[in-house]
Amino acid sequence: MINNSTMNDPHMIILKNYVEKLRNTNPKSYTPNFDPNDGGINAKILFLFEKPGRKTDPSYGGSGYISLDNKDETARATKKFLKEANINRKKIVIWNTIPSWNGTRDISIEERKQASLQLSSLLNVLKNLEFIFLVGKEAQKMSKLLDPSKYKIINSPHPSPINRASRRKEWENIPKIWKQATKSVKLSKSVTVDKT
Repeated sequence: MINNSTMNDPHMIILKNYVEKLRNTNPKSYTPNFDPNDGGINAKILFLFEKPGRKTDPSYGGSGYISLDNKDETARATKKFLKEANINRKKIVIWNTIPSWNGTRDISIEERKQASLQLSSLLNVLKNLEFIFLVGKEAQKMSKLLDPSKYKIINSPHPSPINRASRRKEWENIPKIWKQATKSVKLSKSVTVDKT
């Protein structure tokens, strides 16, 4: 369960302001919040997905957050794979290459143009990042913008039900990719993993 008041916690306030700026820039779309149950600005890992879905948008009955606890199959699979990879959610932050939901999974030319600027702004506030997981093909297009001397950059398949149906072995291999990439750092012991 997410409590809106936690958006003003120290690990979240900068990200709350970042989202508010995006909402002002894209008033016709919905930009969901970061999940305060994750690491916020203290995160060591950014999981960069593709585009938020309707389960993030309150006008579609969504939560208002990019969250492992959303009621959709991608969120459930991501939460399961993080547990299997032994990665604590307090060490991560989840975001999307295209940060706003505009009622369609299609991505416009304008959204792609804005994506690189929006990602650069986000990286400026995520000062503790060590890893960036580019989850899915849309996110992997961002690799040219990232400095490999600053981050370990990992391409990952997307844990969507579409990939599960069409590329089952690749989908099942996701937690192994995540675990292998992060095995050299301590990501699981300092905070109790949420079992819900």
